[in-house]
Amino acid sequence: MSSAAPKLPLDDASLPFAPSSTIDWINAHVEELHARYAGQYVAIDPARGVLASGRSDDAVAAELDRLGVPREANVTITWVQ
Repeated sequence: MSSAAPKLPLDDASLPFAPSSTIDWINAHVEELHARYAGQYVAIDPARGVLASGRSDDAVAAELDRLGVPREANVTITWVQ
């Protein structure tokens, strides 16, 4: 899992690195993220969407553990403004 706080929405021209499937998912779902998760951390799996949300990254990580999501899974924890 990684923790990052990208400013939403992201465009490829402003990125100093190659786009990722997580960033592609965020860009495709930015309105949903803001509407449902503003002010929260979310765990995003680009294949499954938002797996968990909470008021802290530790709470989200604990929920992922409870769900049995392995630490090496392709999941990003990020803050939604």
